[in-house]
Amino acid sequence: MDFLTDKEKKKRSQKLFIMYGFLAVLVSLGTTFLVLQAFGFDIDRKSGQVVQNGLVFIDAKPTRAEITVNGKSEGSTDARLALPQDKYTISLKSEGYRDWSRTIDLIGGSIEYLVYPRLFPESIVTTEVQPYTQALQFVTQSPDRRWIIVGKSIAALTVDIYDTSKDVPQKTEVAFDPALFAELPADQAGKVSIVEWSDDNRHLLARYETPGKQPQFIILDKETPEKSININRALGIDMQTAVLRDKRYDKLYITQENGLLKSVDLAKLTVSAPLAQKVITFKAHGSDLLTYATTENAKTGKVLVKIRSKDKEYILSEHDYSDTTVLQLEAAEFNDDWYYIVSSSNEQIVKIYKNPLDVLAAKNPTDAKPFASLQVSGGKLIGFSANARFVAVQKAGEFGVYDFETKNYFGYTLSDEVQLGEVAYWMDGHRFVLQRSGRVEIFDFDGSNQQDIVGAANTSNAFFDRDYEVLYSIAPSAVEGRQVLQQSNLLAE
Repeated sequence: MDFLTDKEKKKRSQKLFIMYGFLAVLVSLGTTFLVLQAFGFDIDRKSGQVVQNGLVFIDAKPTRAEITVNGKSEGSTDARLALPQDKYTISLKSEGYRDWSRTIDLIGGSIEYLVYPRLFPESIVTTEVQPYTQALQFVTQSPDRRWIIVGKSIAALTVDIYDTSKDVPQKTEVAFDPALFAELPADQAGKVSIVEWSDDNRHLLARYETPGKQPQFIILDKETPEKSININRALGIDMQTAVLRDKRYDKLYITQENGLLKSVDLAKLTVSAPLAQKVITFKAHGSDLLTYATTENAKTGKVLVKIRSKDKEYILSEHDYSDTTVLQLEAAEFNDDWYYIVSSSNEQIVKIYKNPLDVLAAKNPTDAKPFASLQVSGGKLIGFSANARFVAVQKAGEFGVYDFETKNYFGYTLSDEVQLGEVAYWMDGHRFVLQRSGRVEIFDFDGSNQQDIVGAANTSNAFFDRDYEVLYSIAPSAVEGRQVLQQSNLLAE
């Protein structure tokens, strides 16, 4: 066995020290490089300098798609691309589907999430589900998008309930007790409309209007129709408006004559003392949060918008007001922040407030200031998207959309003419549906990727199944004077 001298041992130790040090440097550099790459840093192959790229995450539904960036193939979805700061047109293509594209200005160090694109078939097959010979009272869909209800009769209420979770929608006919409604001859019968659904996907709040009489409000139970309740009769009161409180069918907010705002407990059959007076319009959010406009304690020709939270009131804003003024209020929570929207037909912009209670309810309160605005004069507030990320306003073909995630504003006008009465509504968290000129159209929040889907009547919204793979709509029948419930397949065959 060979033994090393002290000099040889020292030399060997020095070599090992140098080797381990070199390995440590390599590991450190490699780790640093990987970390930098994860944050979008890369080496510019021309200059040799370190540059920070932007990251783009791309996905699509209902199928995988080929990605092209400025015409160059970059693989397929689901993908993560690191790209130098620049302007890019990103396109998605899949056989049997229409192309999707969007142009973005990518900033170094930023992240773009293009994970929302939805591709629509090149050819959409539409089939008839059920014809109807009479005028329909209403068509509505449950919050979980499973149930579609078609209100048919006039003298009393008979409905068809469709279960869209089946490959072929299954229909059940349900008749409600005529005693729920005003007792009028059939030729004088009123109109039933749906105010909203409860979040149990079983109960609906309906409004029944008859000529010359106060509206009646009814809780319809689609599973046990005999348990439906005429609220006016049960409480012995008249009401002008009613909405569900926290989406519960047994809790409500109502307004009565002179704008008295009250809460109702149907389980206990109790009506509260007035929560506010001279209320013009209001919006309920959850169980104890209200936004409302009132002329009580307002200056002449003015209206106050107030927030009621946990039985305390705060003035959010003041606006000019007359009998012709249209006020619209909305509020929603996104990423732990509350956003309040105030729209007045007397003003050129729609005001957006962010967490106004932080300053209004502070120990030393101050006035709330608008956080942003939607700049569409005289527009109608479409409201928040399904995920509350966007809020939008529309006037004919002019749209204003604010993105709370990126803090970007999108203002655009659709290419084809839109009539004032043709109002878009949110399909989901990123797309609008617009019914105009007898057609259903879908387009992205920024106005891009306009898709013509199917012919349909403008008298009822279009609806989707749970996975947005089927669209349901009401359309004129081939037989004059009749209508048909139809379904359109949004998957390529």
